[in-house]
Amino acid sequence: MKKLFIAKKFILTITVIFLLSLQTVNAQFVEDALRIIKPNSAATARIGALGHSYFGFSDDASAILTNPAGLTLIPNSEIGLGFNYNRNSTSTNFLGNTRDNTKSEVYFSNVQFVMPIFTYGNYPNAKFGFSYNVDNDFAVNTRYSGFNTQNTFIYQQAANREIWTQETRLADNNFNVLVRNNMQQDGFVTENGGLHNLAFGFGVDANEMFSFGGTLLFRFGTYKYNRTLHEADTRNLHTVNNDGFPPRGDIDALEVRERLTQELFGISGIVGMQAKINEMLRLGLSIKFPTLLAATEIFSANYKVTYDPIDNVSNWWRFETGNFTNEYTIVTPFEFTFGLSGHIANAGLSYSVAASFQDASSAYFDYEFGKFDIISIEHFDNLNRAIAEQLTGQFTVGAGLEYKIPNAPVYFRGSYTLVTSPYVDKDFGSNRNIIGAGIGILLSNNLIADAAFSYSSHSERRANYGSLDVPHLFSYYDVTHTPKHFMLGFRYRF
Repeated sequence: MKKLFIAKKFILTITVIFLLSLQTVNAQFVEDALRIIKPNSAATARIGALGHSYFGFSDDASAILTNPAGLTLIPNSEIGLGFNYNRNSTSTNFLGNTRDNTKSEVYFSNVQFVMPIFTYGNYPNAKFGFSYNVDNDFAVNTRYSGFNTQNTFIYQQAANREIWTQETRLADNNFNVLVRNNMQQDGFVTENGGLHNLAFGFGVDANEMFSFGGTLLFRFGTYKYNRTLHEADTRNLHTVNNDGFPPRGDIDALEVRERLTQELFGISGIVGMQAKINEMLRLGLSIKFPTLLAATEIFSANYKVTYDPIDNVSNWWRFETGNFTNEYTIVTPFEFTFGLSGHIANAGLSYSVAASFQDASSAYFDYEFGKFDIISIEHFDNLNRAIAEQLTGQFTVGAGLEYKIPNAPVYFRGSYTLVTSPYVDKDFGSNRNIIGAGIGILLSNNLIADAAFSYSSHSERRANYGSLDVPHLFSYYDVTHTPKHFMLGFRYRF
């Protein structure tokens, strides 16, 4: 009998591990694709001040990342570097309650180098450039809380047949649960990491009017997500008499700790063209190719359920999933950009406008059939369907000015950028408005110091648990992001 019991316990353990391995793929959401589609950090201080309008200029080393054809505008060689201070503030609305939070960090943001490849006489015909920059900064904290009368995390997870609900004695053998509503919910989410660009580009003058360029772009980084979710019977509505909990006792609280780490690596490319209409006007066009981002994901969760003490003895159950790994690919859309810049003679004023388009609904998750079971494959297919149905074409437009004070080595810059919502339903995400301002100081004939500030604001809806596929078990919160970026950089030409 003892051997039979051990054998049954071993089989049960293996079964639990197998079931969990099938479910960990559910860590992906539409937001995982959106998080990397659009950068949220300016590559340099000058770009931070000029916003999206910088594309129309593309006349320094940062052109590697926007329109590499503009590298031929650099007189000789250029080296640059920069630093960022980001203050990411969030305001969360959950069930009518508002919570605020802020997270700050300082980091090395970019280094760039451009040099001539060859020249004919004094005329530069081709340039090669190297660039590293932080493309996406994921650091943000989010806090939310409220009393949920509609559903519970326990109910949603049991309906999804998650094994932990049985292991903690919340659900019976058929995944029936009694705690279906009227629970206090408190969540705290911390996100860290970033996505980085390593770029190698070149620009070539075809003639005095046209130049062309290309960039090979390597993208890599880490995204870390940690969430603590508390669900508590603060009003003592779930009692023995009402819910019939014996012998487990009345539920007091559930504590959930989820940890997710994504390692990302991908390759993309940019091709660009620039036309110099005359000394006062330039036109630019570029195409950024889809990035194939290979993602290796490690997920784990810890569930602790506390019941009221029985005979003054602590009464709680814990379940830990351990670490599980998924591997898949996120494919981003094409991005097409057009820009125009000009200079007003004898006024020291330069202007630029730019516009980009990408179809967010064409992003998708790719996977190898042999690595996933049918449940996981269905999850990926449903996720790609949700991306196609919920997302739409996204425009980014910007306008900026750069003014040089007469007889002074000082430049003032300012810009406005609008990024339209990627969602079909604007309740799920608003437009993003970005205001940039900055100054450039010529410290010597070759050295320029740039400083900039940018402020942006947008809102998005994030899932607390569940999905729109089962509306009565879907819980969400709305987050308004207002990040502030302070940037400092130096450029040296020689």
